[in-house]
Amino acid sequence: MNDFQHGSSQRIGESLQNAGINVEFASVQGNREAYFRAAFDLGADSFEVYIYADEIGLMANGKHWRIWERPDFDGPDELLADFMENLSELTNDQPSND
Repeated sequence: MNDFQHGSSQRIGESLQNAGINVEFASVQGNREAYFRAAFDLGADSFEVYIYADEIGLMANGKHWRIWERPDFDGPDELLADFMENLSELTNDQPSND
């Protein structure tokens, strides 16, 4: 795993924890690449985050895939910042359990 993967998993995990969502990233060694994966639920929806060497993917309900790829951004920091913004919007849109 590279610095991008480690740093991203830490930042994403902290952000989700701050939103009251506990996740644990697991290291996965595929045939061609290694990545981190974490799953969590928000209301009735389930999500999976995948952190690859130079991209982050988000799967919603096992069928809706969105990817943040390095070529679409000026650098890895911008990629992570955009993902974090989208993640924040996603977690803030959830109804309160109070």
